[in-house]
Amino acid sequence: MALKDVLDKDSLFSPFQATMVFFLCAPLTLVGTHNLMQIFTAAVPPHHCRSNITMYHNRLPTDPCTRFVSFLTNDTESCSDNDGWDYDLSVYTSTIINEWNLVCQREYMKELAQSLYMAGVLVGAIVYGPLADSGLTTHFALLSLSLNNIDTCWYGRATYLKIFIFLYKKFGRRVVLLCCLLQIATMGIGASLSPNIMVYCIFRFMTGMGICGLIINDLGLAMEWTPQRFRPMVSMLQGYCLSIGQTILAGVAYALTDWRWLQLALSLPYFIFFILVWWVPESSRWLLLKKRTHQALTNLNRVARINGKKGDSTITLEMVKLEEQKDSPTRNNKLTPIDLFRTPAMRKITISLCMSWFSGSFCYFALAMDIQRFGLSIYLVQVVFGCTEIPLRVLSTATAAYIGRRFTVFSSLFLSGVFILASLAVPADMLILQMTFSILVRGFLGSYFVCGYLYTAELYPTELRQTGMGFTNMMMRLGAVVSPLVTMTKAYMSFLPLLIFGVVSTVCSIPLLFLPETLNSPLLDTVEEVEKGNRKEMNNNTTKETQSVQNTKL
Repeated sequence: MALKDVLDKDSLFSPFQATMVFFLCAPLTLVGTHNLMQIFTAAVPPHHCRSNITMYHNRLPTDPCTRFVSFLTNDTESCSDNDGWDYDLSVYTSTIINEWNLVCQREYMKELAQSLYMAGVLVGAIVYGPLADSGLTTHFALLSLSLNNIDTCWYGRATYLKIFIFLYKKFGRRVVLLCCLLQIATMGIGASLSPNIMVYCIFRFMTGMGICGLIINDLGLAMEWTPQRFRPMVSMLQGYCLSIGQTILAGVAYALTDWRWLQLALSLPYFIFFILVWWVPESSRWLLLKKRTHQALTNLNRVARINGKKGDSTITLEMVKLEEQKDSPTRNNKLTPIDLFRTPAMRKITISLCMSWFSGSFCYFALAMDIQRFGLSIYLVQVVFGCTEIPLRVLSTATAAYIGRRFTVFSSLFLSGVFILASLAVPADMLILQMTFSILVRGFLGSYFVCGYLYTAELYPTELRQTGMGFTNMMMRLGAVVSPLVTMTKAYMSFLPLLIFGVVSTVCSIPLLFLPETLNSPLLDTVEEVEKGNRKEMNNNTTKETQSVQNTKL
């Protein structure tokens, strides 16, 4: 009996699995708070140009970026930075907008800060996905090149180089995950102490890198320690944690109306998460692929002790060595992100997933950041959106567990596009109906994310799982970066952004129909296993077509 069969047989949802899932889900509860934090930290309070002439007129100009020219006329001119602005801080005690005057001529810097955060998430997908899968020599040259382009204000390039060399020597999902937790905590605290907008953007960029590394390694590590039949439930729990973050954000932001305290309060808990995740062992599957037999056996025996199996464990050193030697020629190959496109099956999987992840994020973040358009309290709207996503996520989890992953991710993404296009027919004054369509779209896109992470992790083999998840996550974040640019097209035609979002989401969902179903299938370890499965599926389809032709002739 193979080692993977023994693991699936004996790995009931035991004390180890329950504790591991809890510790890995905890950091995900605050991921949504960092992704959407600028809804509150960059909220624009009512403001007007500071001017004695304006006070004399006893009224304000229609445009808050202008001031009256003289005491005698109603003529106005653009307000300059020397004049300054007065802000109504009755709702928000402090935001980055009023602290650094990011209004009028400097209004673009608000969107720049959010785009740089998403750019950091994009870079995190490029760095932390391959970092968890490969060895020191694979990406060291790329890392050195990146470090040469970093303007390190406080630590210097040598310090960054030492930190990343330490990461490369250790590797694995667990080590990279721990470093990402520390990065989020320290960079988040740095953002709360920023003296100006440029320093704030740098810290937010680094926070975004850590957030992406946390997601892809947290989900990958959980999937590789979770038995096959419990993967949908674990994926569901992790998806709920990501949704909970939206509600947590609204509650904490309502209590802390100063942006610095809000940023600090949502960053400090990651030190606690670091301590919790330290308990989780490295993936035994990854250790076997890297020929670390004794460490894999040590981790497996530790799991057995936690589960109360001391002397009767069916996992032995001989079984571990046999599993290691079985595919030794393959495991000696050093895989890179290029291997995601090298073979037909991997190429089909990667291209299809990249299209779907790009479109899902492309639509989701455009809707998530634009909640002020409903004219209601942004705290209330944020809570409503966060809570109403949960029922659809429950439904998608049920369909993924009983009908199939492929059907669930396709239908979620396809229906979100349909509802976006349908919302174009809703009149502008029917805000409740518009909000209903937005809730449905966000719910379906949230369902796609829950099942999409599970489906992506199951499609890729162990030796490329984190690289694949990192690459698709990179495309997801690219969609989030491009999304604000598309939103700006409403200045030309008000319906154009929704039209683009709906068409892209609908079209990009179609390639998912051609991917294999992973329901009740074991996790694959190598690219060769993926290619064998693809050839088997093609042969089955050919056989069915032949039989169909013969039946037609008869």
